[in-house]
Amino acid sequence: MILFAILALLLLALWFNLARKPWAGFTSLLAGILLFWLAASSLLASWLLEPLQSPYVPAREPAWGRRNAILVLGGGNLKLGGDTRPTLLGNGRLLEALRLYRECRSAGRECKVLVSGGDPRGIGTSEGAAYGQRLVELGVARGDLIQEDRSRNTFQNAQFSAPLLKSGGYDQVVLVTSGFHLTRARLFLAHFGIRAQPVAGDLVQPVGTWAPTGYNLALVDMAVNEYWGRLLYRYYNWTGRNPKPEA
Repeated sequence: MILFAILALLLLALWFNLARKPWAGFTSLLAGILLFWLAASSLLASWLLEPLQSPYVPAREPAWGRRNAILVLGGGNLKLGGDTRPTLLGNGRLLEALRLYRECRSAGRECKVLVSGGDPRGIGTSEGAAYGQRLVELGVARGDLIQEDRSRNTFQNAQFSAPLLKSGGYDQVVLVTSGFHLTRARLFLAHFGIRAQPVAGDLVQPVGTWAPTGYNLALVDMAVNEYWGRLLYRYYNWTGRNPKPEA
């Protein structure tokens, strides 16, 4: 998303120059270069990520109830050489869900793991299926695994997971996703009447450098997507495009 903004400024600079408006073209060009530098250095990434992740650091361990559910949101799939694997972000979420599951079981409590994610990239395997299989391989009992494999975005993660969580009658619901993603995911779950305790499966930190890096640029893009998603959510509520919020 941030790359589109940079490209738009550069194209605007070209248009102004073709329209014989050199000062407007120079200003647009300078704005595009400045935005690129801010996004690809650590400054903008740090500023955008801090309010997204800081509420969840340090993590607060769940107070396990009698019946518990750990909701894991998919973070994408990769298919290489016929093998389907979670992406980099997905692995962190799975490992944290596994840790929580073991703690819950060690406390002698009932615990289910609900994996939510469809196949938005069309690779032939849903995130729910791929992540569920990985969790079983890591030690989660198959009888404790629940899969939701229709959702194509975070809002649908919440929309399709909420009925499964409500029907289970759980005392405690723990939400596991990336730290920068937790605020938006909790907002959408609350829309469907689910109050979940957040736990970050992974945290990201920009590379502290004045020189531009692709990694920092990617972090800015992910952070902007979170703020944009929350803005769209409020707009869709206002225009009536979202289902009515549930208590």
